[in-house]
Amino acid sequence: MTEFLSMRDAGRRVRRSRRTIRRWMSQGMPFEWIDGRKFVELDVLLATLRTKISAKKSHQYRKQV
Repeated sequence: MTEFLSMRDAGRRVRRSRRTIRRWMSQGMPFEWIDGRKFVELDVLLATLRTKISAKKSHQYRKQV
């Protein structure tokens, strides 16, 4: 079953602010409206986080072990 997280819970899960989660949603991260509130699927949240981290220059030049 798919796990949905509120913006607050999503931010806590990936250690980012609600403002950051809101920005990711405005940049195209899919979300669902449930009872007038925005929720994001856990798998989508983690995939977005991985994409954002890998796009940072500081992570592009990490030494591969």
